[in-house]
Amino acid sequence: MKSIFNIIISIFGYVLRPAHNESKHNPNSQGLHHFCMRVENKEEVQESSKTLLKNNIKANEPKLYSEYANDYYAIFVQDPNGIELEITNYRQERRDRHDNW
Repeated sequence: MKSIFNIIISIFGYVLRPAHNESKHNPNSQGLHHFCMRVENKEEVQESSKTLLKNNIKANEPKLYSEYANDYYAIFVQDPNGIELEITNYRQERRDRHDNW
């Protein structure tokens, strides 16, 4: 079984290392609230979720978060230190902003 760190690295190429203390992350304290990674589309969000679940890493079901945007599709998972990791699709509004900068 792969760790969440190895799965995230295999999907995104980021290196996440576990903390060297016993305290859990507090998203309301100063510093990092959560870490968001973007994939190309909704199908890749679903594939990311399947990869995590296949490796016994609990994530919520992929779903549309219309309270954020009408095409905001994402999953959320916590790493062993309590940091929330988000995987979301490349939304049209962001594509337009990038293309028309």
